[in-house]
Amino acid sequence: MSHLIPPLLAAIDNETNFAQDQFGAKVCLAWLHWTLGEPGLALSRLPTDQAGYNERFAATGQDLSASTHVCIVRGAYIHGQLARSAPIDVEVDLLIGSSQEMTGNVRAALNAYNAWLSYNAEVRSDDGTSPEQWIWTGKLLHKYCLLVGEHVESKAHRPQELLSSSALVASPSVLVPFRAWASFSESEPDYGGSSRPQNEMLTCRRRIWRAYYNALSIIVQQLCSTSTDFIAYGRRLGFSSKAAQNEELRKVETTYEEILLKEVGFPEANKANVEVETWTDQVMTNWSIISAPESLDEDLERGGRIGVSGRILDVSCRPMDFFEAFAR
Repeated sequence: MSHLIPPLLAAIDNETNFAQDQFGAKVCLAWLHWTLGEPGLALSRLPTDQAGYNERFAATGQDLSASTHVCIVRGAYIHGQLARSAPIDVEVDLLIGSSQEMTGNVRAALNAYNAWLSYNAEVRSDDGTSPEQWIWTGKLLHKYCLLVGEHVESKAHRPQELLSSSALVASPSVLVPFRAWASFSESEPDYGGSSRPQNEMLTCRRRIWRAYYNALSIIVQQLCSTSTDFIAYGRRLGFSSKAAQNEELRKVETTYEEILLKEVGFPEANKANVEVETWTDQVMTNWSIISAPESLDEDLERGGRIGVSGRILDVSCRPMDFFEAFAR
């Protein structure tokens, strides 16, 4: 593939009228270097001024082509991957200044993913999304969510650090990639039979929903366990109200439970499963906090404390239903 590099370089240097074509050529060139195992060259070839290109795109008055949409998300994904895995001698200052520490690499990766997500304020999978764009979007959100999930989990015993101005992820953005993933995964486009694309969304979704539920649980248990705490921190973490926080937790808990029981199942009495046991502990702890005596019914789901307790009881019964169905 190296023979494709000279003509791509020439096309980039000579293109002055069609910004989308030049942008796409730069991303393709970076992808070639990345594929050939040349991360330093790949990083140097990527477009570094996405905002400037966005302005040039808008100035033309033309809609972005399908290939440009693909190149935008592909470029952000490669950017993040190169920054995350860059060895010490790779110049990552293109992204984050002179820092070459591993923490800097993680920050650079998060910055690259967040810049793309900020550009694509609403991420959805629908019939207007090409298979290739859907694949790269799934890849990027998968990496972004897991990176943020690792960051939040590392602060489980020091949750106040999530609110620090120097945190790897700004507090209002902690749940942003997870919410984007939830929106993206609501509906899988119908590409028809054998053309259905395979990507991380189909194989790693449980890891993302687990990270999402874990992040919410840490926030609920460590930062927003009381009304006073929520007033102090809730809006800083992107919740419009206590009721909104509890509703988001309920939805994620339900989705993760469904996937967990389907893919893993509830362990038999003489067996153990750390993931299921952790989830069970989280469910019960969250329930005790959400339905605490000081909680207002208006902040809870329909039925107030009784409704919450009834739902938790249903959660405890579903594994038995699962076993009975399996036995039959």
